Amino acid sequence: MTEKLVSIQNIHTYSVAGKEIKIYTSPDVWSPYSAVEMLNFLENYQYLDNIEEKNVLDLGTGSGIIGIYCAIKNAYVMVSDYSQHAVDDAIQNAILNKRTIDGEMSDCFLQLENKKFDMILSNPPVQPWLFTDLKDLEHRPTSASWNEAGADGRWVLDSLLKEGKKYLNDNGKMIISCSTRHGHQYTIDLLNENWKNEWKIIYAAEHQLDENYHAPYFSTWLELQANDYDLRIYQKDEKGRKFALQTDKNGQIFIITSFEIADKKIPVALKHNNDYWEVFDKNNTFLMFLANEDDRMPTKPINENWYYQYFLIECESKSKA
Repeated sequence: MTEKLVSIQNIHTYSVAGKEIKIYTSPDVWSPYSAVEMLNFLENYQYLDNIEEKNVLDLGTGSGIIGIYCAIKNAYVMVSDYSQHAVDDAIQNAILNKRTIDGEMSDCFLQLENKKFDMILSNPPVQPWLFTDLKDLEHRPTSASWNEAGADGRWVLDSLLKEGKKYLNDNGKMIISCSTRHGHQYTIDLLNENWKNEWKIIYAAEHQLDENYHAPYFSTWLELQANDYDLRIYQKDEKGRKFALQTDKNGQIFIITSFEIADKKIPVALKHNNDYWEVFDKNNTFLMFLANEDDRMPTKPINENWYYQYFLIECESKSKA
Protein backbone atom coordinates (compact mmCIF):
# COMPACT_ATOMS: atom_id res chain seq x y z
CA MET A 1 0.00 0.00 0.00
CA THR A 2 1.26 3.46 -0.84
CA GLU A 3 1.26 6.12 1.82
CA LYS A 4 -1.52 8.65 1.29
CA LEU A 5 -1.51 12.35 2.06
CA VAL A 6 -3.59 13.42 5.03
CA SER A 7 -4.73 16.87 6.06
CA ILE A 8 -2.91 18.21 9.10
CA GLN A 9 -6.18 19.86 10.21
CA ASN A 10 -7.69 16.39 10.65
CA ILE A 11 -4.86 14.99 12.77
CA HIS A 12 -5.61 14.80 16.48
CA THR A 13 -3.30 13.79 19.31
CA TYR A 14 -4.50 11.39 21.98
CA SER A 15 -2.68 10.71 25.24
CA VAL A 16 -2.48 7.10 26.41
CA ALA A 17 -0.64 6.56 29.69
CA GLY A 18 1.61 9.52 28.91
CA LYS A 19 2.33 8.49 25.32
CA GLU A 20 1.06 10.69 22.50
CA ILE A 21 -0.57 8.99 19.51
CA LYS A 22 -1.43 10.93 16.37
CA ILE A 23 -4.65 9.88 14.65
CA TYR A 24 -6.00 11.09 11.33
CA THR A 25 -9.75 11.56 11.72
CA SER A 26 -11.63 10.49 8.62
CA PRO A 27 -15.33 11.45 8.27
CA ASP A 28 -16.34 7.84 7.62
CA VAL A 29 -14.25 6.14 10.32
CA TRP A 30 -15.28 6.04 13.98
CA SER A 31 -13.08 8.18 16.22
CA PRO A 32 -11.27 6.69 19.25
CA TYR A 33 -13.51 7.71 22.14
CA SER A 34 -13.89 4.80 24.58
CA ALA A 35 -10.82 3.09 23.04
CA VAL A 36 -8.65 5.67 24.83
CA GLU A 37 -10.39 4.91 28.13
CA MET A 38 -9.80 1.20 27.48
CA LEU A 39 -6.11 1.65 26.67
CA ASN A 40 -5.41 3.88 29.66
CA PHE A 41 -6.83 1.30 32.03
CA LEU A 42 -5.05 -1.65 30.40
CA GLU A 43 -1.69 0.12 30.44
CA ASN A 44 -2.01 1.57 33.94
CA TYR A 45 -2.93 -1.83 35.38
CA GLN A 46 -0.27 -3.79 33.47
CA TYR A 47 -2.62 -5.78 31.22
CA LEU A 48 -0.45 -4.90 28.24
CA ASP A 49 2.86 -5.76 29.87
CA ASN A 50 5.01 -8.38 28.15
CA ILE A 51 3.33 -8.14 24.73
CA GLU A 52 6.65 -7.51 22.99
CA GLU A 53 6.92 -9.79 19.93
CA LYS A 54 3.47 -11.24 20.68
CA ASN A 55 0.88 -11.57 17.90
CA VAL A 56 -1.96 -9.16 18.65
CA LEU A 57 -5.26 -8.71 16.80
CA ASP A 58 -7.19 -5.45 17.08
CA LEU A 59 -10.65 -6.47 15.82
CA GLY A 60 -13.05 -3.70 14.82
CA THR A 61 -10.08 -1.37 14.78
CA GLY A 62 -11.72 1.87 13.61
CA SER A 63 -8.95 4.48 13.70
CA GLY A 64 -6.41 1.81 14.69
CA ILE A 65 -5.40 3.39 17.99
CA ILE A 66 -5.49 0.14 20.00
CA GLY A 67 -3.35 -1.74 17.51
CA ILE A 68 -0.98 1.21 17.11
CA TYR A 69 -0.43 1.43 20.85
CA CYS A 70 0.42 -2.29 20.93
CA ALA A 71 2.84 -1.75 18.03
CA ILE A 72 4.48 1.04 20.03
CA LYS A 73 5.03 -1.63 22.69
CA ASN A 74 6.71 -3.77 20.00
CA ALA A 75 3.95 -6.31 19.43
CA TYR A 76 3.29 -7.79 15.99
CA VAL A 77 -0.08 -6.29 15.18
CA MET A 78 -2.88 -7.10 12.78
CA VAL A 79 -5.87 -4.77 12.62
CA SER A 80 -9.19 -5.78 11.10
CA ASP A 81 -12.47 -4.06 10.44
CA TYR A 82 -15.58 -4.54 8.31
CA SER A 83 -14.75 -1.14 6.81
CA GLN A 84 -11.91 -1.18 4.30
CA HIS A 85 -11.56 2.58 4.87
CA ALA A 86 -10.94 1.91 8.57
CA VAL A 87 -8.27 -0.68 7.80
CA ASP A 88 -6.56 1.68 5.35
CA ASP A 89 -6.72 4.58 7.81
CA ALA A 90 -5.39 2.43 10.66
CA ILE A 91 -2.37 1.43 8.57
CA GLN A 92 -1.75 5.07 7.63
CA ASN A 93 -2.14 6.14 11.26
CA ALA A 94 0.49 3.59 12.20
CA ILE A 95 2.85 5.15 9.63
CA LEU A 96 2.00 8.55 11.12
CA ASN A 97 3.28 7.18 14.43
CA LYS A 98 6.35 5.56 12.82
CA ARG A 99 5.03 2.04 13.29
CA THR A 100 4.13 -0.78 10.92
CA ILE A 101 1.04 -2.96 11.28
CA ASP A 102 -0.78 -5.45 9.05
CA GLY A 103 -4.41 -5.00 8.09
CA GLU A 104 -7.26 -7.19 6.87
CA MET A 105 -10.81 -6.22 5.97
CA SER A 106 -12.95 -8.80 7.76
CA ASP A 107 -16.56 -9.35 8.76
CA CYS A 108 -15.80 -10.20 12.39
CA PHE A 109 -13.56 -13.32 12.10
CA LEU A 110 -14.83 -14.45 8.70
CA GLN A 111 -11.75 -13.44 6.69
CA LEU A 112 -9.33 -14.38 9.49
CA GLU A 113 -9.80 -18.16 9.28
CA ASN A 114 -6.76 -20.25 10.29
CA LYS A 115 -5.08 -17.30 12.00
CA LYS A 116 -4.10 -17.48 15.67
CA PHE A 117 -3.11 -14.74 18.08
CA ASP A 118 -1.57 -14.39 21.52
CA MET A 119 -3.96 -11.56 22.32
CA ILE A 120 -7.19 -10.25 20.85
CA LEU A 121 -8.27 -6.73 21.77
CA SER A 122 -11.56 -5.21 20.73
CA ASN A 123 -13.65 -2.17 21.52
CA PRO A 124 -16.64 -3.30 19.44
CA PRO A 125 -19.51 -1.16 18.13
CA VAL A 126 -22.60 -0.93 20.32
CA GLN A 127 -25.40 1.01 18.63
CA PRO A 128 -28.39 -0.70 16.96
CA TRP A 129 -29.22 -0.08 13.32
CA LEU A 130 -30.41 3.46 12.63
CA PHE A 131 -28.34 5.30 10.01
CA THR A 132 -27.08 2.18 8.23
CA ASP A 133 -28.36 1.15 4.81
CA LEU A 134 -29.03 -2.55 5.44
CA LYS A 135 -28.86 -3.26 1.70
CA ASP A 136 -25.30 -1.91 1.51
CA LEU A 137 -23.53 -2.66 4.78
CA GLU A 138 -20.05 -2.17 3.37
CA HIS A 139 -20.65 1.45 2.36
CA ARG A 140 -22.09 3.51 5.19
CA PRO A 141 -22.73 7.25 5.00
CA THR A 142 -21.26 8.42 8.30
CA SER A 143 -18.84 7.39 11.01
CA ALA A 144 -21.85 7.04 13.33
CA SER A 145 -23.22 4.28 11.12
CA TRP A 146 -19.95 2.36 11.60
CA ASN A 147 -20.75 2.21 15.31
CA GLU A 148 -23.97 0.31 14.52
CA ALA A 149 -23.91 -3.48 14.69
CA GLY A 150 -27.19 -5.31 14.20
CA ALA A 151 -30.74 -4.69 15.34
CA ASP A 152 -29.56 -4.96 18.96
CA GLY A 153 -25.99 -3.68 18.56
CA ARG A 154 -24.51 -7.11 19.39
CA TRP A 155 -23.27 -8.29 15.98
CA VAL A 156 -19.52 -7.91 16.66
CA LEU A 157 -19.67 -8.55 20.41
CA ASP A 158 -21.46 -11.88 19.95
CA SER A 159 -18.87 -13.01 17.42
CA LEU A 160 -16.08 -12.23 19.89
CA LEU A 161 -17.80 -14.12 22.69
CA LYS A 162 -18.77 -17.14 20.60
CA GLU A 163 -15.76 -17.48 18.28
CA GLY A 164 -12.86 -15.67 19.93
CA LYS A 165 -11.40 -18.69 21.68
CA LYS A 166 -10.58 -20.60 18.49
CA TYR A 167 -8.46 -17.67 17.27
CA LEU A 168 -6.29 -17.65 20.38
CA ASN A 169 -3.09 -19.60 20.96
CA ASP A 170 -2.90 -21.69 24.12
CA ASN A 171 -2.88 -19.39 27.15
CA GLY A 172 -3.82 -16.51 24.87
CA LYS A 173 -6.03 -13.73 26.17
CA MET A 174 -8.90 -11.72 24.78
CA ILE A 175 -9.80 -8.37 26.32
CA ILE A 176 -12.97 -6.71 25.07
CA SER A 177 -15.22 -3.87 26.03
CA CYS A 178 -18.98 -4.11 26.33
CA SER A 179 -21.81 -2.03 27.68
CA THR A 180 -25.17 -2.38 29.33
CA ARG A 181 -26.41 -0.92 26.04
CA HIS A 182 -25.58 -4.31 24.51
CA GLY A 183 -27.82 -6.07 27.04
CA HIS A 184 -25.45 -7.13 29.80
CA GLN A 185 -27.20 -10.25 31.06
CA TYR A 186 -26.98 -11.91 27.65
CA THR A 187 -23.28 -11.00 27.56
CA ILE A 188 -22.81 -12.78 30.89
CA ASP A 189 -24.78 -15.79 29.61
CA LEU A 190 -22.52 -16.09 26.55
CA LEU A 191 -19.39 -15.75 28.67
CA ASN A 192 -20.55 -18.54 30.96
CA GLU A 193 -21.47 -20.70 27.99
CA ASN A 194 -18.32 -20.20 25.91
CA TRP A 195 -15.62 -19.33 28.46
CA LYS A 196 -16.96 -21.00 31.63
CA ASN A 197 -14.60 -20.00 34.49
CA GLU A 198 -12.02 -18.42 32.16
CA TRP A 199 -13.33 -14.86 32.21
CA LYS A 200 -13.63 -11.91 34.58
CA ILE A 201 -14.74 -8.30 34.58
CA ILE A 202 -11.62 -6.19 35.10
CA TYR A 203 -13.11 -2.71 34.80
CA ALA A 204 -16.50 -1.06 35.17
CA ALA A 205 -17.43 2.59 34.82
CA GLU A 206 -20.69 4.49 34.68
CA HIS A 207 -21.17 7.07 31.94
CA GLN A 208 -23.83 9.63 31.22
CA LEU A 209 -25.52 9.33 27.86
CA ASP A 210 -24.91 12.22 25.48
CA GLU A 211 -28.32 13.30 24.23
CA ASN A 212 -26.78 15.05 21.23
CA TYR A 213 -25.55 11.70 19.94
CA HIS A 214 -27.43 8.94 21.77
CA ALA A 215 -30.96 10.36 21.73
CA PRO A 216 -31.99 8.75 18.40
CA TYR A 217 -31.21 5.33 19.85
CA PHE A 218 -33.19 5.76 23.08
CA SER A 219 -36.42 4.29 21.73
CA THR A 220 -34.67 1.11 20.53
CA TRP A 221 -32.91 0.56 23.85
CA LEU A 222 -36.14 1.14 25.77
CA GLU A 223 -37.97 -1.30 23.50
CA LEU A 224 -35.26 -3.96 23.92
CA GLN A 225 -35.24 -3.70 27.70
CA ALA A 226 -39.02 -3.81 27.80
CA ASN A 227 -38.73 -7.33 26.38
CA ASP A 228 -36.13 -8.81 28.75
CA TYR A 229 -36.05 -6.32 31.69
CA ASP A 230 -32.26 -6.01 31.28
CA LEU A 231 -31.52 -2.30 31.79
CA ARG A 232 -29.50 -0.95 28.90
CA ILE A 233 -29.99 2.67 29.88
CA TYR A 234 -31.31 3.94 33.18
CA GLN A 235 -31.86 6.79 35.61
CA LYS A 236 -31.01 6.80 39.32
CA ASP A 237 -32.99 7.74 42.38
CA GLU A 238 -31.69 9.37 45.58
CA LYS A 239 -30.65 5.97 46.94
CA GLY A 240 -28.64 5.18 43.82
CA ARG A 241 -31.13 2.62 42.55
CA LYS A 242 -31.13 2.13 38.79
CA PHE A 243 -34.46 2.12 37.00
CA ALA A 244 -36.32 3.12 33.85
CA LEU A 245 -39.88 4.46 33.91
CA GLN A 246 -41.44 3.47 30.58
CA THR A 247 -44.76 3.27 28.80
CA ASP A 248 -45.83 0.26 26.75
CA LYS A 249 -47.63 0.40 23.38
CA ASN A 250 -50.98 0.50 25.18
CA GLY A 251 -49.96 3.50 27.24
CA GLN A 252 -49.53 1.51 30.46
CA ILE A 253 -46.81 2.75 32.81
CA PHE A 254 -44.22 0.27 34.06
CA ILE A 255 -40.82 0.42 35.76
CA ILE A 256 -37.80 -1.77 35.03
CA THR A 257 -35.40 -2.19 37.94
CA SER A 258 -33.93 -5.00 40.06
CA PHE A 259 -34.90 -6.58 43.38
CA GLU A 260 -33.22 -8.82 45.92
CA ILE A 261 -35.30 -11.99 45.92
CA ALA A 262 -34.15 -15.15 47.72
CA ASP A 263 -30.69 -13.56 48.24
CA LYS A 264 -30.28 -12.96 44.51
CA LYS A 265 -30.57 -9.72 42.59
CA ILE A 266 -32.84 -10.19 39.60
CA PRO A 267 -34.32 -7.88 36.93
CA VAL A 268 -38.01 -7.14 37.41
CA ALA A 269 -40.78 -5.09 35.87
CA LEU A 270 -43.24 -3.21 38.07
CA LYS A 271 -46.57 -2.77 36.32
CA HIS A 272 -48.97 -0.16 37.61
CA ASN A 273 -52.43 -1.32 38.60
CA ASN A 274 -54.60 1.33 40.30
CA ASP A 275 -53.23 1.86 43.82
CA TYR A 276 -50.52 -0.80 43.73
CA TRP A 277 -47.84 -2.36 41.52
CA GLU A 278 -47.55 -5.91 40.23
CA VAL A 279 -43.99 -7.32 40.11
CA PHE A 280 -42.91 -9.69 37.32
CA ASP A 281 -39.62 -11.44 36.56
CA LYS A 282 -38.03 -11.56 33.09
CA ASN A 283 -40.18 -14.59 32.21
CA ASN A 284 -43.24 -12.47 32.99
CA THR A 285 -44.00 -14.63 36.02
CA PHE A 286 -45.93 -12.75 38.69
CA LEU A 287 -43.94 -12.40 41.93
CA MET A 288 -45.80 -10.08 44.30
CA PHE A 289 -47.86 -6.93 44.84
CA LEU A 290 -46.27 -3.68 46.03
CA ALA A 291 -47.93 -0.61 47.51
CA ASN A 292 -46.94 2.80 46.16
CA GLU A 293 -45.28 3.56 49.50
CA ASP A 294 -43.18 0.38 49.62
CA ASP A 295 -39.50 1.12 50.38
CA ARG A 296 -38.44 -1.06 47.47
CA MET A 297 -40.11 1.26 44.97
CA PRO A 298 -37.69 3.60 43.16
CA THR A 299 -38.29 7.26 43.97
CA LYS A 300 -38.02 10.20 41.60
CA PRO A 301 -34.81 10.39 39.53
CA ILE A 302 -32.11 12.59 41.02
CA ASN A 303 -31.80 14.43 37.70
CA GLU A 304 -32.87 14.21 34.08
CA ASN A 305 -29.74 12.34 32.99
CA TRP A 306 -29.68 8.79 31.64
CA TYR A 307 -26.74 6.47 32.22
CA TYR A 308 -25.13 3.24 31.09
CA GLN A 309 -22.25 1.09 32.32
CA TYR A 310 -19.09 0.35 30.36
CA PHE A 311 -17.07 -2.81 31.09
CA LEU A 312 -13.78 -4.42 30.16
CA ILE A 313 -13.73 -8.21 30.25
CA GLU A 314 -10.69 -10.48 30.14
CA CYS A 315 -11.04 -14.00 28.75
CA GLU A 316 -8.30 -16.63 28.65
CA SER A 317 -7.82 -19.68 26.44
CA LYS A 318 -6.07 -21.92 28.94
CA SER A 319 -3.81 -24.70 27.75
CA LYS A 320 -5.31 -28.18 28.15
CA ALA A 321 -1.85 -29.70 28.69
